[in-house]
Amino acid sequence: MNTLFLLAALLTPPPERLAPDASCLADGCHAETRAFPLIHAPIEKGQCRDCHPQQGDRHAFTEVPPNETCAKCHESVTAGPVVHSATDKCLDCHTAHGSANAGLLIVPATALCQECHEPDEYVKDRPKVHEAVTKGECLTCHEPHAGSIPKLLRAEGPALCKSCHEERVAEVLAAKTGHSPAKDDCTRCHDPHASKQGALLHKPQMELCLECHDKAIEASDGRTVASLAAQLEGRKRRHGPVDEGKCAECHSPHGSPNFRLLKLAYPPAFYAPGVEESFALCFDCHDAELLTEEHTEETKFRDGDKNLHFVHVNRGARGRTCRACHSPHASDSLVHVRETTPFGTWGLPVGFTPTKSGGGCSPGCHVKRDYDRGGGGAGTSDSDDDDEEDDE
Repeated sequence: MNTLFLLAALLTPPPERLAPDASCLADGCHAETRAFPLIHAPIEKGQCRDCHPQQGDRHAFTEVPPNETCAKCHESVTAGPVVHSATDKCLDCHTAHGSANAGLLIVPATALCQECHEPDEYVKDRPKVHEAVTKGECLTCHEPHAGSIPKLLRAEGPALCKSCHEERVAEVLAAKTGHSPAKDDCTRCHDPHASKQGALLHKPQMELCLECHDKAIEASDGRTVASLAAQLEGRKRRHGPVDEGKCAECHSPHGSPNFRLLKLAYPPAFYAPGVEESFALCFDCHDAELLTEEHTEETKFRDGDKNLHFVHVNRGARGRTCRACHSPHASDSLVHVRETTPFGTWGLPVGFTPTKSGGGCSPGCHVKRDYDRGGGGAGTSDSDDDDEEDDE
């Protein structure tokens, strides 16, 4: 029976005239325009003539370009200096009456964006994909119609990333030592869509870092950050993390409570108390026994079993720090011993000479000393206190 009524309705010609208050949505007319989970507000209110101007009392309507019709109510969606090129073709993305998709979209948002912005354009051959891209949440970051920021981004710099990465951005902004790229623009280092590198980096860590640290940098507080490229150039030996290109093993790329963006404590001066906590960065990889054991065979820097690291570091407030003797990035010497060491405004010579069973040094801070792991060397006296100048 219902089939017969439907067939009859379809075969019934439309009326030639319409009363001004006649409903377009009556059964047998255009009731199907309400057959959607989400209905355009004018349809819901029965205000069909808001979009379809009737010609007098005739069953005829003046045709108006869709973008002009939509602009009567939705003019604000195109307000802004950056406008999506599709905004003058509203019905390419939206249905006029109703839809099963949010925003009255003709298909779900992800699939719709991908009709023009093909996924391969952003993720091809790049296995590390941003979670927002994986989930197809384009509108989390981009405005669909218009905005004030290039690429139709919803916000600038870290403010946009903060909408998902709130803890990370808060860490950056609160850091005692901040990294300017992290404060200014996350995309200087990270690709917002996909990458071949972990953490969505544009390039491998060291290659990326050297884009800025290939020269000396004047920090905002007046300090000069030395050129990493200059420290590495021509050096025979690189510190393990440096050799592996893993800058983030020691440095936090976003922000840190420590100087030089170091992840853990590492004294910045020539002297520091010889407590284990002072050297947390070094002992993240190296054995703390180098500092705490007066006698050991677990280091090559010993005279017999006398631990010469212990001798140098455990000297109260004038304990020598790791940086006093070792270069953290690269050197021509074994175990990254420096040729010269920063001492105030000086560069003190270290004069390290290795031998098969030990070695020696003739630095600017004490007289020449030799050591031998077999026990036959002169060693370094516990009472050595030949420093004539402080580093301050």
